Amino acid sequence: MIRKGYNTSEDRQPTKALVKSYLAADQDTKSWESTLLNRKVFDLDGTEWQIKIQREEDYLSHKPLKPFGIMVNIGLTYLAESQSLIKCGIFSEGEDERLLGFLGESIVPIELKAFYLEGTEKSDVDREIRARIDTLSKEMPSRSLRDLKRRYVIDWIERNRRFSKK
Repeated sequence: MIRKGYNTSEDRQPTKALVKSYLAADQDTKSWESTLLNRKVFDLDGTEWQIKIQREEDYLSHKPLKPFGIMVNIGLTYLAESQSLIKCGIFSEGEDERLLGFLGESIVPIELKAFYLEGTEKSDVDREIRARIDTLSKEMPSRSLRDLKRRYVIDWIERNRRFSKK
């Protein structure tokens, strides 16, 4: 049963349901999530990071349409290539020639977990996601992650090129 919004004024009755269905509400959430995911976030080094949202919902068995708990991880992903690492100043062609040779044409995925959220109300969680992404978009341009990216790429080379001591 879909309940329509209530209004105390008899001459201004609601014309449509506030929420058509759970499916429609879920599609609306996915729509604004895709808008957030397409937002560009840059750090101080000029690296473009992709926003990544991972959402899990636990449901009570007797109420399948009402989530019991919503867990959300908001992270950032950067696909590092040798040319972009040189362009951002993380590696230099002369000094880091050997490392860049090991890296070759490979792409190193760098992922940062920025926030973890929990809640029971979908609207509250969605509002908090928007606020956290806005904060992240404002703070990232003032942060240099050069050392972190360099260390991560070197670790990736060691793991994938079998130079580690395992």
